[in-house]
Amino acid sequence: MILRSSNRTSRGHRPAGGRLGAGLRRRAVCAAAAAACLFAAAFTGGCTRDLTDSGDFGPNPAPSGDYATLRLVVPGVSTAGTYAAEVAQETLLEAGKLHVLLYAKNNEDSWQFVSVTTPEAEDISEAEVAENGDGSATYDIHIPFPAGNTDRTFRAGLVSGLTLDELKAQGGYTDTEDGPWWTVFASCTVDEEGTRVENPLSEARLRLTFDTEGKWPVPPAEEFRSFPMWGESGTFALRPGATLAGTIRMTRAVARVDVGVNFHKDEEGHFPLDDMQAQGLYNGGKGTYFELQSVSVYRTATGGVCGAREGNIDTGTGQVTDITLSDLYATYDDTAPLRYTFDAGELTTPAGAVDADAANRRSLTRQCYVPETENHGLDFDDAACIVVGGKYGSATAKTTYYRIDFAEVRKDDGGGELKPTPESRIDLRRNHAYVVNITSVSGHGEDTEDDALRNENTKLTAEVVDWDQSQQVGDIVTDGVYSLSLSKREQKFYCDGTPEALTVTTDYDGELGKGWKLTIEGDDDFKKNIRYYDAEGTAYAPGSTGWPSQGPKGTTELRFGMEELANNPDGTERTLSGRLVFEAGRMKSQVSVSQTSRDLLRILFDPEELYFGPEGPEKSVGISVTTKKEYELTLSGTDGTGKKYSYTIYPETGGTIPDDRFKTFFARVRDAKDEYLVEPAKLPEGQDSRVFTFEVTAELKNNNAVNPVTERFTVYQLKEPVEWKVVANTVHPYELRQNGGYEVVVAHDATGVWPKIETTPSSLIWWFSRGEAGAEDTWLTNLATWYGKKIESVATTYLDGLEFTLQPNTGLGRRSVTVQVESNTPGLSPREANLKITQKGRPLTLEPTVAEHTGGGTIVKQSDPEGGNPGIYLLDHGYGAAGGAYTLAMKSNTNWYWYWNTDDGQQVHEANMDLVAQGWTAKPDDRVPTTDHPDNGKSEHTWPGVASFTVPDFDQGGTAFDEAKKDQAQPDVPLGGERTVVRELRNVHPELTADDMEENARQLHIRRELPAHTHIIEWPWDDMTSLNWAMENNQYDDKLFRFGTNATGTLTLTTGFDLSEQAQPNSEKTYTSTQGYQLFEEKFADLTRVAVTPESEGDDPVFYKLRFTGRTANADESANEAVDEKRIYYTGTQMNVPLRNMKTGQYYLSSGAHTLKLDFSNSYFNRVKVRVKTVLVNTDGTTDGVDEYWANNPDNADPRLAKEHHLFPATDWENGVEFTSDGSSKLIDVQLPENIHYNMMYKVVVEYCRHKGGGVYDEGNWLEIADTKIYQDGKPCYGSDVIWKYSAQEWGWDQLSNLKTLTVPESNLYLIGAENVKWSFPTPLVTDQATFKNWQTSFEACLASKALSSIIVGPNDITGRRATLRTLQDFEFMFAYTRGWAYRPSENQRYPIYWRRVAPFQATSSSDNPTVTPNFRMLIKSTQTSHEGFIGVKPGESGYPNIYSSCECWVGETHIFTYGPARWEASLKDNKPVNYQHVIFQPESLGHKYIFFTRIYSDVEKCGIQNQSGYNTQSFWSQAYNNGLIMEFGKFIKEADIAGILYNNITRGYAEISDDRLISNTNKPNTAVCRTSIKLNTTPDLHPQE
Repeated sequence: MILRSSNRTSRGHRPAGGRLGAGLRRRAVCAAAAAACLFAAAFTGGCTRDLTDSGDFGPNPAPSGDYATLRLVVPGVSTAGTYAAEVAQETLLEAGKLHVLLYAKNNEDSWQFVSVTTPEAEDISEAEVAENGDGSATYDIHIPFPAGNTDRTFRAGLVSGLTLDELKAQGGYTDTEDGPWWTVFASCTVDEEGTRVENPLSEARLRLTFDTEGKWPVPPAEEFRSFPMWGESGTFALRPGATLAGTIRMTRAVARVDVGVNFHKDEEGHFPLDDMQAQGLYNGGKGTYFELQSVSVYRTATGGVCGAREGNIDTGTGQVTDITLSDLYATYDDTAPLRYTFDAGELTTPAGAVDADAANRRSLTRQCYVPETENHGLDFDDAACIVVGGKYGSATAKTTYYRIDFAEVRKDDGGGELKPTPESRIDLRRNHAYVVNITSVSGHGEDTEDDALRNENTKLTAEVVDWDQSQQVGDIVTDGVYSLSLSKREQKFYCDGTPEALTVTTDYDGELGKGWKLTIEGDDDFKKNIRYYDAEGTAYAPGSTGWPSQGPKGTTELRFGMEELANNPDGTERTLSGRLVFEAGRMKSQVSVSQTSRDLLRILFDPEELYFGPEGPEKSVGISVTTKKEYELTLSGTDGTGKKYSYTIYPETGGTIPDDRFKTFFARVRDAKDEYLVEPAKLPEGQDSRVFTFEVTAELKNNNAVNPVTERFTVYQLKEPVEWKVVANTVHPYELRQNGGYEVVVAHDATGVWPKIETTPSSLIWWFSRGEAGAEDTWLTNLATWYGKKIESVATTYLDGLEFTLQPNTGLGRRSVTVQVESNTPGLSPREANLKITQKGRPLTLEPTVAEHTGGGTIVKQSDPEGGNPGIYLLDHGYGAAGGAYTLAMKSNTNWYWYWNTDDGQQVHEANMDLVAQGWTAKPDDRVPTTDHPDNGKSEHTWPGVASFTVPDFDQGGTAFDEAKKDQAQPDVPLGGERTVVRELRNVHPELTADDMEENARQLHIRRELPAHTHIIEWPWDDMTSLNWAMENNQYDDKLFRFGTNATGTLTLTTGFDLSEQAQPNSEKTYTSTQGYQLFEEKFADLTRVAVTPESEGDDPVFYKLRFTGRTANADESANEAVDEKRIYYTGTQMNVPLRNMKTGQYYLSSGAHTLKLDFSNSYFNRVKVRVKTVLVNTDGTTDGVDEYWANNPDNADPRLAKEHHLFPATDWENGVEFTSDGSSKLIDVQLPENIHYNMMYKVVVEYCRHKGGGVYDEGNWLEIADTKIYQDGKPCYGSDVIWKYSAQEWGWDQLSNLKTLTVPESNLYLIGAENVKWSFPTPLVTDQATFKNWQTSFEACLASKALSSIIVGPNDITGRRATLRTLQDFEFMFAYTRGWAYRPSENQRYPIYWRRVAPFQATSSSDNPTVTPNFRMLIKSTQTSHEGFIGVKPGESGYPNIYSSCECWVGETHIFTYGPARWEASLKDNKPVNYQHVIFQPESLGHKYIFFTRIYSDVEKCGIQNQSGYNTQSFWSQAYNNGLIMEFGKFIKEADIAGILYNNITRGYAEISDDRLISNTNKPNTAVCRTSIKLNTTPDLHPQE
């Protein structure tokens, strides 16, 4: 049985002539005769055929070189959000299948057929297609002018969905001597008797038919076949170019049938045809299991007529009133139904539905389309119907079948439902959607489809809603050129008057202006009650500044509501009614508005469902109830154990979360009545996605007259998170906003925008579909190319973002387009996954200036409007008593208005006006726009003398503030502090919407400052931080914050879980005195606005930072100073890392015994228990292998080696020690015994236990204070003073190749908290064989004791070293000897210099000894035994042959050296520079000195010992002495001494070791590292860890 609701009245049998078959046959017979008449008329002039110069009447006639533009509106819905391009495109007009039949009046005022035109693809380019916000689609098509006919009157008929060949066959296309001709279309200008008709299209539309071959081709099964449609114009004259010649409404010739189980309805109680979502009857297991398997549609027509018969469509509304049939087509017999199945992919589930929920929510939507079918008046065996197959009761049940009739429900006198009768059955009409909604199933059906087809009894109940899709266009009117469309014709409000959306679309840009105008009709009560709501939710009454009396060209979304309406005084229902009348040019359309005092509860969700990944994050959902009365909102569900619960979420929360599968459970957002936070707990490992279904019930308080309402809300938690978001683009910047979805905003002159997209997963496949795109979206010139384009891996595919090209915005108003994001992967929230592209209008200017003033200042611009914040202009009169007078001017590029801002209250405003702007006079008055801008919107214009006022002189008189009475009111004290009045400034222009005006809002602040007196009198608690303690002692509810001021003070409460996160203030209140020195107070409990109880200490900590700011005068009242104080309180328990007697940043102690002091005074609690232990860990802090190590230790019975030491308290450790938040000490001493483990540490673990209230502790839940870092080092293992790292270090052999610089990664090198102790690879540091053997012994011992991971490679693996040592380049060294005390020798003295130049050389060696260290040395050697012989060189001699030098390289066994005599080159003379870098010399006190120089051969830098007065060596001698370079005189001839000097000073920078690497047997990458043992101890004082 069917419960049917319809928007047409029932009628009797169709009148005679309803069918077309006979008429069509008669017309076919007379077509030839009519054609002959027309041919004859062409030559007699009676009714000429030749309306063109060329005579070409083919499919595309000869053009005149220009074209006309026709606008086509296709009713219906855009591509469904869930299925995107994979379902029927109901609004598609397809190039090649769209044809224009053109008729024109001849000279005798008779209609003549002109041509058939088939627009090319470029004449219907996607860039010129715009989809309206009401679901309809608008197409602009170009039709070439037939040459010579631009001054004629025309009618155009458009047919879509037929190929040109099909059109030719039905239109009688032939080739004649005069060219191509359309015999049938030409005959439509006369009726059957040959009389001229008033509208030839009424005949032509009936000549075009279509047939079907089974199911209509729709994806995913088949490629889509566009629908047959018909539309026709009134009379019009051709208008060249882009100017519209007319607007035509297209009507589909097929009906749509949707079938589903419990379809979702919108808040109006309608099915959203653009997004049909079946909810199923399963309800998470609480309802009926019914799994839809198949849908079969029986006895529909096999074909139809493209156009409707005259009178079967209401020409005013476009609604279909009757069916138009053809005898050419029968109905499908019972053996060939239209069958749709789930297995074929034709039945679908809503995105995000999983498992049983998905199986129970299947539906057939936008798949089944049938021609008009007669059904009214037919008997049971002939009637059109549906047979559905489904599994009842469980997924394993067999499929049975149920019949559903297209019929109205009729009931007997007892209220029982009657079976369908011929009179109750309904026809299937074109352009209608039939929603078959299965509402209940009470048992198994028939075993076969055929049995169900022939059985009148059924155990299934469904409702059929018959919806005329022409209404999806709303109310469209046209003047033949422009159009005006409203999204609805009627709006009903209940007593609450909750605002509803209304979309207005027009393209009007004619002689009467641009855009639309709004007037309101109705009685005074209606006009007083109706309101307009802007984007911020601010309400405006008719006639107020914010009321939208006009709007721009394009699409505008408005929101209208009503003030709450009460019953009549006698308690009877009261109603109001009126109309919103929209005009655009000469077009007019209206919305009928009514309101009743009855209450209708509705629950609205935004979004309609929530999606989460496996780990959140937290999201919000809006849950609003359409009433202004007090109500209660409860939520019912089932927890993880199957237990049912009911939980109140408004007005107060229900307390403890009823379902442990949630981390946050519908927690109401502070100060947001309708916003709730939700977050499931982490999805358990290995668990699949899960679905939570809730019943949300709203019930009025103390009102039994209105029934409660219940709606279902679903939360999905997906195993794989799905997210789509827009992020900032640094390459192509834009302003990014987020309010549900994402908005990118660019300047008016931008020609492109590149939104940068990120998705989770990164490989997500998604696409854009039309969202709120309107008729004016063509400024986004490539927008259509993005629709339906599948995008994958967007972050890598579009590195610089998705490019949208724009036309510059030459208007003043901003313009926006919203596109929806779709994906076949469930989990995207429609509210979040959408993109709004906004282009600002041309800049608006509105600038106040000071035209005249005495004793005052000027106006300074502080900021421009940005991000929703107004631009600020400041006129600051300054501090002090002197007054002044001002006259203001205004400069703007539009008209404007202004008004006073009284947000701080009227009383404060009036008090400030007396101090700041006495005698204010202004023109224009408040909220009265100017109208005299000479060229509104084009240039700047200045209005002089718009306001004048006086800042009065300030006289304190004898009423000075009394400091001793600061805790008492002193009303006679003059008002002080910063006193400001704010003037709101707004631009006005027809192109500006209310949102434009607010986004460009500006303010003028007029300010002065007077002596202030502000004093804090009382804090709620001055010496207590724990609110838990306060509540236990009944010190909470009545606690006050009190202060006094003659100025202004601000009290801010910031609440959060961690104040370090810079949480935003939860509440902020400003108090301004209007009565001298005034006292103010605020209850702390009122500030928090949350339920705080003594049991709150068992919760996570919540901080309450109370901060007061203001200003007060300094001692001599020459200026005001800031007052800024705060107190921090908390509830709950938070244990922080305690203070300890270790340095800040120190984490380690030596292995010896220590007394560790811990202080918990930096934690937050009322009561808490604490205990301390140490646990055995590896030397890198891990616990891997600890159990194996301990079990392997032969001495593990020794208690000193225990894996855990319970240290504090020493007795009854399990129960811990209690601390309270009173003034008692929180300091404890912990005795750490010596750690005698080799190569193992102890970690100090601090645990605490929460107090649950009333002296009861959560004893079974001891928690560790996270991030406490205190370790006691182990002892070195056997003979070597090193600690080995337990785990492998991924350094690798190649990273350890350079012995000189010890190249290893810097990360993880230093042991943080151990004062420069670092892990290092040990072997390169070994210098001798004995030490190396110690490494091996130590390493082997650690491996044997399991104190090292067995995968580590250590010294045992190293077999040798290979290295190359080389000098870098040519260098010289010299040796000079002097005698005497003075370094300035006389002119005749010379001092020998011995020198040697050395060319580069190197040595390379390999060895099986891993301790080999490369060596490099330089020697100077003399065969003389006395220094006299050494220096005995006379002037003019050329050297001394018995002095030699050598340079040697040693690498292992390899020894490379050069050897040669030192030569005498020159002598030192007075004031000659010595160009050498290094100097070594004997101190002058010995009476002799020798100087050693070295330099790189190519160096030309001067020696540093020279100054203006010559050589000064005194400072260098002192430096040499201090640096340990002094040698005892007389030992210079010893080879070792001289070698040491040379090695220390020459080798630096002149030699390097390269290719130094250890030779390994295995080359394993996991290498052993070690460190020295830690020697750190405790400190006398306490310090924080970090």
